Amino acid sequence: MITSTAISTAQTIVLVAADDSVIENINLYPGRAELTRIFKVVVHEGENHVDIHGLPVSLVDDSLRIEGHGWATICDVVVSQDDPDRISALSSTTTQIASLKRQRKELFVRVSATQQSRSALGTYLNTIKADNTGLASLSAIFEEQERLAGELDVRILDLEKELSDVDKLIDAERENSQSNNAKQLTRKISITVLAQKAGEVTVDVKYRKYLLVVQGANWKPIYEIQANTQSTEKPLTLLYKALITQSTYEFWKNTTLTLETITPSLSMSPPHITPWHLWVRHRRPSTPLNVYNMPMSQPHMHMAAMQQPTIIINQPPTMFPSSRSRSRSPPPRMQHLQVAATDNGGIMATFRVPGVVNLPSDGQQHNMTIAQLDLQADFIWYTIPSQHARTFIKAKIKNGSDYRFISGKAKTYVDGSFASTGTMPAVSPQDTFDFSLGIDPGIKVTYHPREKKAAQSGIYSKSTNHTFIQRISIHNAKSTPVKNLKVTDRVPISDDQRIEVRLISPALTLPAATSATEKNPSSILKLKSKQSVSDTVKVSSSVTANWNGLGEQDVDQKALGKDGVVCWLVSLAAQGRVTLVLQYEVSHAEGLDINGF
Repeated sequence: MITSTAISTAQTIVLVAADDSVIENINLYPGRAELTRIFKVVVHEGENHVDIHGLPVSLVDDSLRIEGHGWATICDVVVSQDDPDRISALSSTTTQIASLKRQRKELFVRVSATQQSRSALGTYLNTIKADNTGLASLSAIFEEQERLAGELDVRILDLEKELSDVDKLIDAERENSQSNNAKQLTRKISITVLAQKAGEVTVDVKYRKYLLVVQGANWKPIYEIQANTQSTEKPLTLLYKALITQSTYEFWKNTTLTLETITPSLSMSPPHITPWHLWVRHRRPSTPLNVYNMPMSQPHMHMAAMQQPTIIINQPPTMFPSSRSRSRSPPPRMQHLQVAATDNGGIMATFRVPGVVNLPSDGQQHNMTIAQLDLQADFIWYTIPSQHARTFIKAKIKNGSDYRFISGKAKTYVDGSFASTGTMPAVSPQDTFDFSLGIDPGIKVTYHPREKKAAQSGIYSKSTNHTFIQRISIHNAKSTPVKNLKVTDRVPISDDQRIEVRLISPALTLPAATSATEKNPSSILKLKSKQSVSDTVKVSSSVTANWNGLGEQDVDQKALGKDGVVCWLVSLAAQGRVTLVLQYEVSHAEGLDINGF
C-alpha cells in the first residue's frame, strides 16, 4: 500500500512490510535470523518521507542497515513504535478469532446434543414390544419415528456445515494474523530520502532479530545414517538434513535461505591478564602481659576477656575482616562474578539451500536436505561380555566430502532395519570418526561361570596359588560372515609385591615394570619373557589376541597391558561358533587376606 500526502514540498509514503516488500535473503542462525527486505518506492524530486510499518518487535535497532539504489540520498533513519491507532485496528483480529472460537464451541455443543437426541430416539424404538402393541399403533409409531429422525438428521447436517464454515473463518483470521500481528509487528522505520529526480528507487532494509526457542526461528542439523555391512565400497550413506522452525509472525515467501552455524560475537571484549602478586604475611607481634598492673580481685574476669574473641556462636559472617586480620595480610583483590560459557565444537559452516523456500510462521518443523553423501567406513563388532552379554557394532567413518558435520541427533539403519539413535559429533572435512550403530542381535555371546582352583606350595615359606579359567562362547547366528569382532576381558593387576599375577592363556607378553615399580617391586603384572609386549598371539586360524589399545593412536603404546585388559580379534563364518579361554594364576604368601577376588 502506497499513499502520499503533500505537506509543503515533502511527500509521505506509507508502506507495510508484509505487503509492499519481498524478502531477498534470510541468514538463519541457531536462535537468530537476519532478513533483507527489498522495497520499490516511487519518489518525487526533493524530500520524501518513507514510513515502513509492520516490522517485528524483536528487531534489534543496532543491527538495522538501510541501503538504496537510485538517484537519491538517504538522509535520516528513525526506528520507533508504531502508531497507537494502527495497533488498535490490528488488535481487532485477535478479538475476532476469540469470538469465532466461542461460536465454534457453542456449535459443537449443539451438534453433540442433537446427536444424543437422535440416539435416544433409536433407543426408545427398541423398547417397544410388538406383542403389546396393535398393528395400527405400531404403524403410527414408525411414521412418527421416521419424521423425528429425519428432522434431527437435517439439523445435524446444518450444524456441521456451520461448524465447518466457522473453522474456515478461524483459519483465514489466523493466516491474516500471521502477517498483521498486533503484539509482534509493531515497529516502524521512518526514512528520509532526498531524490535528485522523480522515479523509482530501491530501498534495502536489513535487520536482525533475536528470537526465543519457543517463539522465534531456529534450525538444527539432523542425520540419517544407512549402513550396509555387506558392501565393500562406500558402504555408508549419510543424509544431512536441516530441521527448521519459525514462528516470527512473518511469512517467509519465495526467498533464498542460508543456514549459518555460528553466531557472531556481540559486545564481547577480548580477555586481558593482570599481574599476579606474592607477598609475605606480617604477623602482629604479641604484647607481653603486664601481670603487675592487673587487679588481683578480678582474675576470672580477665581470663574470660582473653578467651572471648576465639569463640563465635551463632554470629553471622561479616563482609570485611577485622582490624586484626587486616594487620596480618593485605586484603585480597575483589573478584567479579563470572558467568560460565560453553562452546559446543567451534566448527563454522554455511549452507545455502538451493532454490527458493516458503516457510509460514506456523511453528512446525520443516525438513530440508542439505546433502546426501556416500562415505567410506569400516565396521567393527565389539563385546565386553563380563559387563554386557551383547554385541555392539560401530563404524569408523571418513568424511570424504567438503561438508562440515555439525553436532546433532542421528537415526541409524543397519542393513535396512532401524538400529538406534545417537549423536553425530562435530567433524571437519577429511576427518575420521567413530559412530556407534547399536546392537547386533545376530551374534550371541555367553559368559560362562568362572572356574577357580586353589593349591598350596612350599615347605618353609608356603604360598597359595589360585588358578582361574574364564570361557566365552560366541555364536554367529546370521547367514553372513562377520569379521573384525573384538572381544574384551581382563585379568587382575597387582598393587602389592606380595601378590603375583601370571597370564597363562592367551600367551601374551606381560608388561615390564615401570620406573616407579622398579623402586617399589609391586609390579602390575609379572614379566615372564623378553618378547615384545606389542606382539600379537595367534590363538587359532580365525582368532588372534593382543593387549587392548594395540596400534590405536590415542593409546600410549608404552603402557600396553598395564591395565590388564586383553582383546581377541575373531572372524566368524555364517552360523560359526568359537570358544575363547582366559586363564591366569594369582599367587601370594599364605595367610594374606586378599581383596578384589
